[in-house]
Amino acid sequence: MRPPHLTIATLAVSALSAGCAGGSSGPLPEPTTASLRPPVPEGSVEVTVKEVKDGRTVLLSNGSQIRITGLAEPGTCWAEAGATFARTTLLDKTVRVTESAPDASPLWLSDGTDYALLAVGVGVMRTDSGDYPAFKQAEQAAADNAAGLWGPPCNAQPAAAPPTTTTTVTTPAPAVALPAPKTPPRTPPKSQKPAATPAPPPPAPPAPTYGCRVTYRVTDQWNGSFRTDVTIANTGSAAVNGWTLSWIFGAGQAVNNMWNATYRQSGGWVGATNVGYNPTIPPGGSLLIGFTATNGAGNPAPGAFSLNGRSCTTG
Repeated sequence: MRPPHLTIATLAVSALSAGCAGGSSGPLPEPTTASLRPPVPEGSVEVTVKEVKDGRTVLLSNGSQIRITGLAEPGTCWAEAGATFARTTLLDKTVRVTESAPDASPLWLSDGTDYALLAVGVGVMRTDSGDYPAFKQAEQAAADNAAGLWGPPCNAQPAAAPPTTTTTVTTPAPAVALPAPKTPPRTPPKSQKPAATPAPPPPAPPAPTYGCRVTYRVTDQWNGSFRTDVTIANTGSAAVNGWTLSWIFGAGQAVNNMWNATYRQSGGWVGATNVGYNPTIPPGGSLLIGFTATNGAGNPAPGAFSLNGRSCTTG
């Protein structure tokens, strides 16, 4: 039986935008601390992730290599995004795994978040545990939001199947002797013009490129709270149609209001998704979102950002 994990309700906690978003409704109640930090799973051990092989395979500090249960093998189009998300979230981090299966195990973050459920919910990985309601709901939510692999350029492509090669064996017909022609063949007239050579086809258009840059700027701080502006710039050649920007807070910061986007937070992970009036970022374009949040003694900026599962540069 799979140990307890975060439900999709926790991942789906969001706030209706206010202020710049123009919404009339206030933010929904925040999840309680208990819902974000479930009890430590029984029978688990604490280890450190030393290497990320791919989106669902990691090497641990105890020398074992495990496949994270709940995650399907990544397809070609979204394998890189899944591996990048795993490195950002897990590399050199303390996690918990079970000792019952040496080659495969659930994996929990230090705050108790089920990593597989988190990766499926933000759209960077698919699940192979669709019979579990939480995984089924998390995958459906990511698909409905066209997040990560469910949006462009992958558009929910499945894992590539190996090509099937068919060999056809042809039996040659027996040779038949033809009678010699009675008259020599006629020579074509010298004035006959050769057939025109067809023009070569036009070159294929260049493949679109995808890139993003995020500028994170704290504009005000007061009594354990702060306000931040986040600018998302599209540095690729293809438009972004529907987006989710995600990052991880490292010092216990908690968002309590966001404008120009809706948000979900699970532990340190935050996902900001477009609202109805700003789903598209054209090539060379940018847009601004903002939020207020609480913080503890420190308030370091997130170290990495990803847009629809693809890593962004910062600055």
